[in-house]
Amino acid sequence: MDDLGVRLHFTKMQGAGNSFLICWENISLVSRAKITNALCDPNFGIGADGMVFLNAEKNGSFVWDFYNSDGSPAEFCGNAARCVALSIFERDLTTKKINLKTMAGEVLCEVKDKHLVQVQMPKVEWLSKSLLLPMWPNPVAWLNTGVPHLVVEVQSLEELKNYRSEAAQMRSWAGLGSGGANVTFLFMHSAQKISAVTFERGVENFTLACGTGAVAAAHFMMEKNKTSDCQVLMPGGRLDVLSTGGNILMTGEAYKIADLTVPSEILEKDPS
Repeated sequence: MDDLGVRLHFTKMQGAGNSFLICWENISLVSRAKITNALCDPNFGIGADGMVFLNAEKNGSFVWDFYNSDGSPAEFCGNAARCVALSIFERDLTTKKINLKTMAGEVLCEVKDKHLVQVQMPKVEWLSKSLLLPMWPNPVAWLNTGVPHLVVEVQSLEELKNYRSEAAQMRSWAGLGSGGANVTFLFMHSAQKISAVTFERGVENFTLACGTGAVAAAHFMMEKNKTSDCQVLMPGGRLDVLSTGGNILMTGEAYKIADLTVPSEILEKDPS
């Protein structure tokens, strides 16, 4: 893998505690999963929830290639989209509206303020409103918000992260297909305010935030309560979801952590 003999320059960003590495260099497709797995490792690498490889097009759009921290590809990531948009804006302060070409389709992002970024999310697809799972006592919702999510409502705030074992089983349940699904638990404070936490594929654990999970939980609640907006409190921060004109907008803060250069020996390490 020739790419592993060079030094990589990239940016680390975070949105609501969800952290990502963003790479602008021309890295071959065959190397990207290994590079992601090496750099996202919190002990042997830098540590992150995922990595985005970007290529700018002449028309001003950006093609992105996203990987979870274990090196597995994913169709989309809402928080990564916000981080990427802010990173692009910081490189060129005239570019506030950014079009990202992802596996889930073209996604429009807009930098609203110094750290506030809005993403027009992919169209939400209901896969089931009442899915029965062998490891859970009540029906759950199954939606695709760019990536598939199971949405599970719980009755107390304390319950949100009590179901790691069940979430791991749900995530890989055979009835969801070979890719499985992320699992988002939510607790309703009011019709327009919820707390939520997501067990993510590729990370295989609960994360501090998940943009597509926030949208899945919010969309579930907006349909249930016949509202058009929902505030989602995740462990890493707040995300606001708005349904308007047939579009779903997700807004939240993003921050740069550092611009980094990685020596080749880090990329060559094999923790196994």
